[in-house]
Amino acid sequence: HRDIAEFIMTGADIVEVGSVLMIKGMKWLPNIIRGLDRFMDEHGYEDIKSMYGIASDAAATDYSDQFAKDRIHANVNAETCQNPTCNVCIQMCFYEALSQDSAGKINVHTDKCIGCELCLDVCPFDSISMAPTTDVQYDDGYFKIQEEIYEDAGMKFATNRNNNDTIEANAPKMAAE
Repeated sequence: HRDIAEFIMTGADIVEVGSVLMIKGMKWLPNIIRGLDRFMDEHGYEDIKSMYGIASDAAATDYSDQFAKDRIHANVNAETCQNPTCNVCIQMCFYEALSQDSAGKINVHTDKCIGCELCLDVCPFDSISMAPTTDVQYDDGYFKIQEEIYEDAGMKFATNRNNNDTIEANAPKMAAE
């Protein structure tokens, strides 16, 4: 339901529900509708029209605005987190800023977290929030990201997601053909 609300807020006239219905069946559709209704009630929206396109008003038109925002980092609420049965946040973190310790707790590596909010978006339990990085935290190593982390993370992400099916791995095969 959260994705549906976000698409409507960005101006989508229609939304598509695919994977969840394939996995859980059509019986899940009422849950999605109830979730959207609950979201609208909790956020004070009377109807879908009142949500339509509101995100475009807040969208950055000058990308320097986007990069001028305060530094943020992820926080994981251990009370509501369902790890180790769910670790979708770890799987989706492009920068390897999340890991699981031996007790099953999710840890945030603030020296790698860039505040992209992807973990927040994919968490099905709303257990992740973003917090402003204070100057003291910054001095202690939060948000001090080395440039090579970006490049290394991109290659690792592509390799892990595609079972080493990368251009580099396939180039010799393609050249031989």
